[in-house]
Amino acid sequence: MPSDDRLELALERTDSVLFEIDADSGAVTHVGDLEHLFGVADATIPTWESFREHVVHPTDVDAFERSVRRILSGEIDEDSIEYRIRVDGEVRWIGSDVYAEPDPESGRRRAVGIARDVTDRKEREQSLERVRDFFTEAERLGDLGAWEVGADGTVVWTAGTRRIHGVEDDFEPTLEEAIEFFHPADRETVRSAVETALEAGDGYDLRARLIDADGEIRWVRTRGEVVDDEGTIRGYIQDVTDQHERETELRRATAQLEAAIEAGAVGTWEWDVESNEIVAGAAFADLFGIDPEAAAAGVPIERFLEAVHENDRPALEHAVEEALNDCGPFEAEYRVRNADGEIRWVVARGHVECDADGTPTRFPGAITDITDRKRRERELETLSEFLQGLYDVTTDPDSSFEEKIDRLLAIGCAELDLPYGFLTRIDAAESASALGDADAAAEADETVADADGPVATTDETIVAADDATVDVDDVVAGPPPDDRRQTVVRAHGTHPELQPGESCPLSEAYCRKTIETPDLLAIRDAVASGWEGDPAYERFDLGSYVGGKVIVDGELYGTLCFAATNARDRPFSETERSMVRLLTKWTSYELERRRSTAELRDRNERLERFASIVSHDLRNPLNVAIGRLDLAMEADESDATADEADGDTGDDRREDDDRRNHLAAIERSLDRMDALITDLLTLARQGEAITGTESVALADCCRDCWATVETAAADLSVRTDAVVRADRSRVTQLLENLFRNAVEHGGRDVTITVGVLPDGDGFYVADDGPGIPETERDHVFEAGHSTADDGTGFGLSIVREIATAHGWNVRVVDADSGGARFEFTGVDVETPREELPADGGSGPAARDGESTSEE
Repeated sequence: MPSDDRLELALERTDSVLFEIDADSGAVTHVGDLEHLFGVADATIPTWESFREHVVHPTDVDAFERSVRRILSGEIDEDSIEYRIRVDGEVRWIGSDVYAEPDPESGRRRAVGIARDVTDRKEREQSLERVRDFFTEAERLGDLGAWEVGADGTVVWTAGTRRIHGVEDDFEPTLEEAIEFFHPADRETVRSAVETALEAGDGYDLRARLIDADGEIRWVRTRGEVVDDEGTIRGYIQDVTDQHERETELRRATAQLEAAIEAGAVGTWEWDVESNEIVAGAAFADLFGIDPEAAAAGVPIERFLEAVHENDRPALEHAVEEALNDCGPFEAEYRVRNADGEIRWVVARGHVECDADGTPTRFPGAITDITDRKRRERELETLSEFLQGLYDVTTDPDSSFEEKIDRLLAIGCAELDLPYGFLTRIDAAESASALGDADAAAEADETVADADGPVATTDETIVAADDATVDVDDVVAGPPPDDRRQTVVRAHGTHPELQPGESCPLSEAYCRKTIETPDLLAIRDAVASGWEGDPAYERFDLGSYVGGKVIVDGELYGTLCFAATNARDRPFSETERSMVRLLTKWTSYELERRRSTAELRDRNERLERFASIVSHDLRNPLNVAIGRLDLAMEADESDATADEADGDTGDDRREDDDRRNHLAAIERSLDRMDALITDLLTLARQGEAITGTESVALADCCRDCWATVETAAADLSVRTDAVVRADRSRVTQLLENLFRNAVEHGGRDVTITVGVLPDGDGFYVADDGPGIPETERDHVFEAGHSTADDGTGFGLSIVREIATAHGWNVRVVDADSGGARFEFTGVDVETPREELPADGGSGPAARDGESTSEE
């Protein structure tokens, strides 16, 4: 590089150095004050390697070397790089612009550049970046964003502003677009604020709703002010949604608290810790049984603690001590006793205030009566336990009805806190002494019809729930109470008059009022309710009582009741009433089920007796008649043979023929009676449920049936090898009856076909006989319906009963041949098959499709 004093002087004045790096040797030449710029003597960096080693900061060595080598190698022609150097332990920034230049003598490539100190500029840039990062983080943490509107209407948003609006980083709105983001109800307010600021040169600060890009409504605070004479407005926007919601909730809570205090639902206090006195409002004082005027003047805290329930006092004192030690919040739930001795539940909340030394000075707070809430919680817990107990008892398969009633009476007494529980029977005759006495229970069942409604009363009103009154118009009239008796069936407790078997006239029982009351009869205090002097009170001496009617099949059975000799200190709650209702409902349903079971058992027994009579008492004389008929016909045949040998006359032979015809007619009648009895017995037993099914191959079952039916010259064609899920014996009966019906009505040479339905949902049995007229199809399944002279009329009725027992449907349609076709649907077909051709085929299909006839 040629020496040029003027160039060097210029470079020195600009704190710059011109340098050149030879590509082959790596030698470095320069023009300018190397020591001033880099802090090293000229001899220190004769080569590129020494410059890199002694001058460039280790962190930037690789980037610097990579840039120079790319230029020397010809990869690029020029580059700009900034790197740090170390000068007397101080880090400085150098900026270099490097160019590729060929050597004019050798033509080889060399790197020529100029280096200058850019430390001040880098420090300003880094400072500005730190400030920018600070403001970006501040925007993020404070849900804050800045904005500016130029005099020409240009809008500039920072990243925070875009984030609040929910738009992309490159979104640049117009002023109108920016205003359109605000809620329609607030839009004009914002626009007016901007216009006023421009006109008056003032700022504005307001809250408004903003609808972001996702359609979510946010509350924002936006503030702006004019910053120059040209009308530039600059400001910020902040998302204050959470703050707005908290303030709204605080205002609502404050309003509720003020209303509660005014209504007396919340009491306030302030404890001066140093003087140990509490100043309290009237509601607070009333809960603790303290004179309101004294509480307003100040009462020692011990006076308030005396009203706290003794079981809750230790926990309360501990909570107060913790709040005093921590100078923090306080909250506790406990019971207090007011001036009337009534126990109330309260929740108290407060905060201890301390001085600079941490000494408690002031302890303000508020107290709320939560007795109703606590009662509801307790009732829900009680009801939950009761329902669990009710479920456990009623679903116990090993307990009898009597055992379940006894357990439920015990549960009811425990939950209602009453010692006596009892189930009564009310009827016009002597009641059964216990449900376990079957004869007495049956007798009582027969008399329950005499007690089909509540008893009328001549009083203008009757006692109802919680000593309220019910108009006489609400009471259903029935037989006079003098004609009825109440008998205790099951009982819990030791009351001598309330034990199983104890009986009295209904006029002397509380239950006479129970059956007159539409819902439950609930008496908290019998004396206060006017029962003193009543025959029921004189006999049973019950001070409290709750009971309901037990209704069986719409008729009055009796009552289910709970009682005590003492009056209750509180009315029966709705939860307690619900428990009694549930117990009476279950008892009613269980008694209905027992009655239905007994009636069904009686019907079954009568049916069995009928079957026995039919099979034994009718069959025996029939068998005798058939036997005697056989003997008569054998004797007649012997006489005929003898007559022929003796040469009887024609008249004698005619008489013999008539006698034989009469005997044959008797034989046919007896056969029909036998068939009728068989069908009746079969039909009577078809109501039995299907208890078990198995896989039944229709083809095999058809052949078995065909072998047992008198089919004359009829043919059977089975066109399926399907397997159905069914009771084999019942299906056999069904097919036998259909085959017999086809032969009886279709003729001796009828052809019967069995196949599967096209949709695979069942099977059919068809014949080519005369068919069944459409007008008769609704009646063919009726018991006793027959068009044949010798038919019983029960064959198809049995078919329908068997199908119904399986859950199948059966109908009659025209067969393709013109005969009758019985179709069975809803059948569980395990292995459905397409219908086979009439002429069979090969393999199993041919076997199942062959025609079979029996002479």
